[in-house]
Amino acid sequence: MGSTSHKNSAQLVSVGLDKLKQQLNVLYEDRNNLPRLGNKAILEHLWDLKESAILEGRGSVDVPESWLNELNDELLKSTDARGH
Repeated sequence: MGSTSHKNSAQLVSVGLDKLKQQLNVLYEDRNNLPRLGNKAILEHLWDLKESAILEGRGSVDVPESWLNELNDELLKSTDARGH
């Protein structure tokens, strides 16, 4: 899942909670394709961070840039798989 260039990026970046929530929901709705995902753990961690931020009333979360790159890669695959 993702290229090796993503794996070297440990820099934290801030992502808006609404954006993260929307992106994760797209992948969740496309859960028929989830078995093909190479690294479900990253998605689970992002989901947990999103849920914690909601409970804490925060508007954003800080995540490793490589995780966002992986999420974006999976969103592209999901969109391509659906023919959009």
